[in-house]
Amino acid sequence: MSKLSKILILSFSVHLLLNSCKSKKGLFRNKNTAKSSQESIKNYLKDSIAISPKIKFLSFKLNGKYECKERNLPIKASVRIYKDSLIWASITPLLGIEVARVLATTDSVFVINRLQSQVMKGSVKNFTEQYNISNGLESIINVILGRAFLPDTLVNSKTMVRNKDTLSVLTTFNAFDIKTNLPDTYNYKTNIIKKEQKIVSQNIAKHNKSQSLGASYSDFQNISFENGVFAIPFQQSFHIFDGDDIKIEGKLSKMDTAKCMFPFNISKKYEVVYF
Repeated sequence: MSKLSKILILSFSVHLLLNSCKSKKGLFRNKNTAKSSQESIKNYLKDSIAISPKIKFLSFKLNGKYECKERNLPIKASVRIYKDSLIWASITPLLGIEVARVLATTDSVFVINRLQSQVMKGSVKNFTEQYNISNGLESIINVILGRAFLPDTLVNSKTMVRNKDTLSVLTTFNAFDIKTNLPDTYNYKTNIIKKEQKIVSQNIAKHNKSQSLGASYSDFQNISFENGVFAIPFQQSFHIFDGDDIKIEGKLSKMDTAKCMFPFNISKKYEVVYF
C-alpha cells in the first residue's frame, strides 16, 4: 500500500476513533468539583467545539512539506471543500505538474495516481455503519480549520493548568480500538489562548503511546463564513505516529468561500486498485 493511501486511511481511522468513543466517568472524588471543572472547561472550549464555520464552498492553496523516515518531500496542493460532504485536492509537488488528485466523500476515497496511471478506491462505509457515524468528513474539515478533535460531550477534566494567557486541558477517556475492536485508554491534550479562544495545539494518543495524532496552529487570520467571522490558522503542523513517524507542515493561502468546481475525470486506461 502506498504511503499516501496509508495517510488517508489513518486520517479516517482517527476520525472514526474519536466518534466511537465513550467518556470516562469518575475522574474526581468530589462530584461537585468535577462538575464545576467540567463546566469551566466547556466555557473555554465552547467556541472551538460547539460552533464551527458553516461552509458551502471553501477553497485554498497549501504549500508545505512531508517527512517520514529519511524522506522529505515538498507538498503543493489546491484544496476545495463542499459543505461537510466533499473534499477535493489537486497535488502538484514538482514544477506545478499534477501528480495526484484526491476526492473524498462521506463514504469513499478516490485517488488518481498519475505517476503510475492508477486510480485507488477505498470505502469507509463499513466503518461508518459499524459505528453509526454520519458526519465523517465534518471532523476532518474542522481539524483543518483549527477546531477541536473532540466533541464537548467527551470533555472531562483530569488536570487543568492555567497561566496568564493560556489554558491547558488534559482529558482521559475510553474508546474501542478500530483495528482490534477492544477497549483502550486515550489521552487528549489541548492548549488554548483564553482571551481569543484559539486552539494553538492539540494531541490525542493511546495510553501506551503506540498511536498518536498531534496538531499545532499559528498565523490566525479572520475569514467570513455564512455564520460569522472565524479565526483560521494559516500555519499548520501535524505529527502522526502509527508505527511510522510522519510529519506534515503546511502554509495555507488564498482562502475563498466563492463557488468552485470539483473536476474528477478518470481515464479508462488507468488501473483500478482497491485499498
